[in-house]
Amino acid sequence: MKPISPGTKATAPKVPFDWAKAKILEDDSVAKKVSSDSWVRSFVKEIMDYQKLDQIGEGETEILGLKIDMVKGILKDGYPDSIGKSYFDLKLVDTGTRIRVYDDNVISVWYKGAFNRLKIGQLTEEGVNIEPLEVARGPKSGIYLKSILIRDYLEKSGFFDKFAIGQETDKVFRIKGIVKDKGVSNDGSYVTIEYKADTGSGSGVKEVRITADGATVNGRSIVDVETGEDGAVYLHYKSGGVRMTPIKLPVTTVNTVKLVEANDLTTEFDYNDIVGKTGAANLLGELDIKSSPDFTERVAYAAFGRNKKAFDAQYGEGKCKALWDVADDFSKSAAEEAVENMGLDIEKVDVKRGVRPEGGVDILTTTKDGKTLILDVEYTKDDFPSAKSHMTKKFAENKADLGMIFYKGKYYVVINSATDYEPLANIAKDIERAAGSRNIRDFGRRADSYEG
Repeated sequence: MKPISPGTKATAPKVPFDWAKAKILEDDSVAKKVSSDSWVRSFVKEIMDYQKLDQIGEGETEILGLKIDMVKGILKDGYPDSIGKSYFDLKLVDTGTRIRVYDDNVISVWYKGAFNRLKIGQLTEEGVNIEPLEVARGPKSGIYLKSILIRDYLEKSGFFDKFAIGQETDKVFRIKGIVKDKGVSNDGSYVTIEYKADTGSGSGVKEVRITADGATVNGRSIVDVETGEDGAVYLHYKSGGVRMTPIKLPVTTVNTVKLVEANDLTTEFDYNDIVGKTGAANLLGELDIKSSPDFTERVAYAAFGRNKKAFDAQYGEGKCKALWDVADDFSKSAAEEAVENMGLDIEKVDVKRGVRPEGGVDILTTTKDGKTLILDVEYTKDDFPSAKSHMTKKFAENKADLGMIFYKGKYYVVINSATDYEPLANIAKDIERAAGSRNIRDFGRRADSYEG
C-alpha cells in the first residue's frame, strides 16, 4: 500500500463499478459483461487471432455470450504501408461497438470518428497483468476499452434519452428522484438525478451522476446499493474507506417515529478527556490522533466493517480492534454522563457490540426500576445527516430507545419519540413542547416523578 500522510485514512483498492448491483439498467446482463476487465481481456484474447476469425468466416456469430456480426474487407486508403491489408470488422450487436482485427493481428477500435489502436502488449507478455486494456489516443493518455463498450451500449440502448430535466423518474435504483441535469461532456453523455431522504428531522439531498464510467453520489464513487426489506435504499460510496448514505428511508419512518434532538446535552470533549477516560495515550499516539476530531474521524473509519484490513495495513496488525476497545470505553463513559444529565436513574451501563461492525445492540442501560434501554452509537467523519438517518431507521424498527452521535469532537444525544419507557418518552415530549426554550436538565430533574 502507498504511504499515507499522517492524519489521513487508508484508501482501499479501487472497486470496479458493478452495473448489476447498482440497479440502474433494465437489462444489466450486457453491461455487466462489457464493464468487467476480466471479461474484456478474455474477449480480446478470443478475437486477436486473424486466422481464427478467417476460419469462422463472415456473418453472425457469438463470442463469450455476445452476438457479433463479422465482415471481411481490404484496406484501400490510409497510410501507404497499411493499404492492401486484410481485416475483419466485428460489430458487437448489443453495443454497436466496431472493432477491427487486421491480418497481422493488430486491433483497432472505433472511437470519436476514427479507428484507434488497442494496446494488447500485456496480453502477449509472460505473467499476469490485470490492468484494463487501453485504446491509444496519440501522445495523450488513452481510454479504456471497457469505457468505450459501456458508453456505446448506453447510447445504443437509449439510456440517456429516457430522462428529461425537471421530470420525476424511477428508472434508477427503482425509486423516485428528480432529473436535475443531463447533457454531453468531454467524457460523453451524463445525467444527474436528485434524491431526498427524509431523516425525520430534515431532508438530505443526494445528487447521483451517471456516466459511462459508473455513478457517483455527491461526487463520490458508488460501489454498491443496499435495499432493505422495509424499502430503505442506501448507497455505498468510496470516501477513504467505504461509507453509506440513504436516498430512501423506510416508509414506517415518516410520520410514525420522530428523532428528538436533545440539543442541551450536546457535549464537546477534547483530547485530554479521551485520554482521561480511556488511558489510551500510547495507542492514540500510534494512530496519530492528536485531537478529539481526529478521534471521532478515526473511529468512524475503523467502525465500518470493510475498512478493518486497510486500517491494520496502515497502522499495524490489531490496531483496528484496539481502537474499537478504546472507543467502547469512551462511549460508555459518555453514555453514563448523558443519561445522568437527563435525570434518569441508571443502575448500570453495559457495552455489548459497541462500535464493532457486526450485528447486535451497541449499549444497554439498565434503570433502577428494572427497565432495559437500548442505546445506539454512531461515529461519523463528515456525514452527520446520514448518521441521524441511520439512527432514525433504528428507532423506526424499535431497535433503540435513544442514541449518541459522535462527530467532530462532540457528542449529540437523540431520543426515540416512540420509546416505551415513559420517563424517557416524557422527556422527549417536553423537549418538543419547549422548542428549546428551557434546559433539558430541568426536564431531567422531573424524570423521577414519572411513573414507569
